[in-house]
Amino acid sequence: METDTAVEPREHLEQLRAALAEDGWPADIVGTAQRAALRVRNPDDGGLQIDVISRDGLYRWPHGRVIDGVGVDEVVAAIQHVLRGVLGS
Repeated sequence: METDTAVEPREHLEQLRAALAEDGWPADIVGTAQRAALRVRNPDDGGLQIDVISRDGLYRWPHGRVIDGVGVDEVVAAIQHVLRGVLGS
């Protein structure tokens, strides 16, 4: 997701955390101020989790690939799809 104005990575991750919380998905900001990540957990299996980072105003998977989606809601859906898919495997 691109933003209209420059947003600090931690603030960007906080926006995503709030959107996930609205859906009942737990997430916490982890790491340092320079290398913050949002650790998202599947609410049905807390052992299934993934970190999301913010770089250049875009949400990214931990390896740096941009998470597809033009808005926070689409990014939330992509994260939920991945963590539900792991559960369904």
